Amino acid sequence: MRCDCCGPMGVLCAHGSPFCRRWPAPPLVLKGEESMNREFIDLKMASSAIPQSTCRMVGHAGHLIPMEKPKLTLEIIEEFFGSP
Repeated sequence: MRCDCCGPMGVLCAHGSPFCRRWPAPPLVLKGEESMNREFIDLKMASSAIPQSTCRMVGHAGHLIPMEKPKLTLEIIEEFFGSP
């Protein structure tokens, strides 16, 4: 897939897609350590293509991280936004 400002990427971009270098705010990218999608989608590569993004690996979690690890998900989000 392709974005005119980002070039070819393994993921979509913000110009009709979710990822792009011109993304309006720094995104938080979570990936589950046990997610089956890890073999198909390189989220670390995708997040590195977006300036100021943060990529976190969540241990003992699959693809549905907020459902599997709700408390840890909340802690990660609070930390990302700078909450005490």
